[in-house]
Amino acid sequence: MRPLHAGPKLVLSDEDRRTVDTRPAAEFYATPRIGVKHADDAFLKRVSDLAAQINLIGHGINADELQANKDLSSWFVQDLDESPALSDIGKGAVDAVLCCNSVYYLARLEEVTAEVARVLVPGRGVFVVTLGEDCYRARALAGMLARTLDERADLVTRVLLANGFATVRLITDAALGLRALVATAASPAASPRAPYITPDNVADVLWAPALTPLSAAVAGAGAGGAGPRDGALAVLQWRAAYGALCADAEELGIPRSVIPKLPQDDAEITLTLVQERQAYLQGMVASFLSSGL
Repeated sequence: MRPLHAGPKLVLSDEDRRTVDTRPAAEFYATPRIGVKHADDAFLKRVSDLAAQINLIGHGINADELQANKDLSSWFVQDLDESPALSDIGKGAVDAVLCCNSVYYLARLEEVTAEVARVLVPGRGVFVVTLGEDCYRARALAGMLARTLDERADLVTRVLLANGFATVRLITDAALGLRALVATAASPAASPRAPYITPDNVADVLWAPALTPLSAAVAGAGAGGAGPRDGALAVLQWRAAYGALCADAEELGIPRSVIPKLPQDDAEITLTLVQERQAYLQGMVASFLSSGL
């Protein structure tokens, strides 16, 4: 297997990558969603007019959907969770890549990101990642569900900077509930290592993946009519939020062996337990930072 571009450097934890619906992508997306619009007609016309002027390569899981998209110059079907390598696209062959909300479902996000960096023109190729509020919750990664929209953007930014991109610019549209990340591929001379935790921002980064969604998750899981899937989503959110804090603690140099762990059995997970472990770990991190180790 050929190496990926400058990585991948893993950012998401194992808990971040968990999903409620674990079916293969080909099965989940088997039914074509042709004609489903997520934008107004004027916007779609502008996009189609632009697409007519460029060589546009489409990627997806459902061949019928891709074939129905007349704006595409070519297309290919590939499950990026099974095989993240973009083997048919040469190094530096693409000017821009757009990922529209699909980042929520990429279990091997770092590997895909490194591959996108490889196929982009070094130093000027652009990767645009859009993030909205809506997603297939049963299919989305727990690490995405456990975060607010801004925290999701922060997580993806960390992945981009760690896997082949030199800069990332955030565009925000609060009215539409939209975030867009515009990342520029690193030049060949750039260092492949892009650390996202520095002495200046360490405290902000460490506390960013807080357990803010937990109370809402509990309310949702306990609301009238909520079923087993709602409870499973809540547990995934709790695990992912705590896992993100554990990952940052390890990044700071705290040995994994001393970090308090959550029970393996989901039935033993409660909000109180997670909050207690979080408070203990935060105290451990504070002591570690104060000691200057």
